[in-house]
Amino acid sequence: MSVVQEALASSRLDGETRVLELALPTMALSLWAPWAWAILYACKDIENRSRRPEGKPGGWGFPRHFVGEFWLHCSLWPARGRKPLGERGFEELADEFASVRDIYQKVGIKRDDLPSTTLRTLDAMRGHIVGRVTVTGYVEQSESPWFVPGSLGLVLADPFQLVTPVAASGALGWWRVPDDKLALLKGAA
Repeated sequence: MSVVQEALASSRLDGETRVLELALPTMALSLWAPWAWAILYACKDIENRSRRPEGKPGGWGFPRHFVGEFWLHCSLWPARGRKPLGERGFEELADEFASVRDIYQKVGIKRDDLPSTTLRTLDAMRGHIVGRVTVTGYVEQSESPWFVPGSLGLVLADPFQLVTPVAASGALGWWRVPDDKLALLKGAA
């Protein structure tokens, strides 16, 4: 049953107004803040995941079982989870954002077409769920400028920024959002 079908099945009458309660995603993926920003604002349509290290069985270290909407979480990288960032952490963040800027400029997006951001803004995103996005499939080759050859690419669509980010601890790979955070996300979405 699709999300819309589930919502219709669980809809209720409230006076004369039919209220649909759409199911919100329960899974999340943590990314470095500059890349999460690029998904939300700079048309980043591929999220790259690397292969398993040499000698490890299985080929891909990232599971392909999930397709659908998920929460976009900004990890606490850099600075090993410290907030706020120190000088070295800001340098690492600046270097990573420069990589993002190089790609969106290749796509033809002008800086003036994007929302203003600062390193402090990116730092504030760290340790928070900042939006939702849909993974529609997985590719090993793509013409997208965001794709890194040799990677597994998660094909992304429909990014949505939360007005109020929700603080949360992340994890590597897909992770289930705790119920208390889902309750906050319901209000923020």
